[in-house]
Amino acid sequence: MTQTVYLSLLTNETDELICQITIADGGPSYEAIAEPEAVARIDALHDAIEKGSQHPGILDEIGRRLGQLIYAGEGGARLRQDARQAELGTIFVRAQGRMQTWPWELARDEVTDTFPAYESGLVRIEGPKWGHGTFKGGHHGLIVAPKTHGKAKSNALQAAMRALARRHQLDVFPADPVTGPGVRRVLENGSVFTHLEGIQGESVALDDGLVPISRIGLNSTSWLVFASGIKGSATAARRLREHGVANTLGLQFELEPYQVAAAHRSFYRALSTGESIGSALLATRVELSRITGNNPLAWAAPVLY
Repeated sequence: MTQTVYLSLLTNETDELICQITIADGGPSYEAIAEPEAVARIDALHDAIEKGSQHPGILDEIGRRLGQLIYAGEGGARLRQDARQAELGTIFVRAQGRMQTWPWELARDEVTDTFPAYESGLVRIEGPKWGHGTFKGGHHGLIVAPKTHGKAKSNALQAAMRALARRHQLDVFPADPVTGPGVRRVLENGSVFTHLEGIQGESVALDDGLVPISRIGLNSTSWLVFASGIKGSATAARRLREHGVANTLGLQFELEPYQVAAAHRSFYRALSTGESIGSALLATRVELSRITGNNPLAWAAPVLY
């Protein structure tokens, strides 16, 4: 039986970073305090990645340092023990402030040379009600892709979701018109899941221009939103989670178009087999690793809130 783990990163009154690990279902809790120099170094490394650096040394160091936070002290020893016994489940991370944007999916345990996001799963905790779990089906799904992306994009997304729609008797269709008012009208009737293509920052590209994601009508009536964008879309996914969408998926790094398309296919295919969102995310990481030669900026790009 696997153990779900909660990692909370908090700052105390002296501005120290406390890493708290709690084992679910009444399990023990462990705390460790991070060195201020380590936090400052992670900030600097993250800034370099944000500015476009893909230097292997930077990626390796930030992964190692994030791993040191997760696996600090007695809590880290417990995680390694559970992993050795195949009992380590998904790690749920709740962070504050700038730590929300750190690439936790890159975290690597230098003792075992393993990535928890790749081995057991890592999910971010944000926003109000938490809706992680297995897809239950519903009325319909919506694809939002502007005409500038071409008809082929909508067709490809519909094809990727076909098995999911068939399994759950779900009507999946592209928004028409792809405008702010048009999308809002459809979403007024509810959408079990919505795929947003063309995310730019905290806006989505529609046929009538960029529209802030907070104004297109997505809220707690949606079970899942995949916010997709070539140049990254994790910030938009986090904002949608804060607006009450039960589960949101985004990409925290810029990917090649073929990598984004592979992520779509793999994720929706896994969901169609009855996998939970977390398991579907792991399948997507494996596929991205397979087609990119273990490039961590590819397999660690998907972020689930």
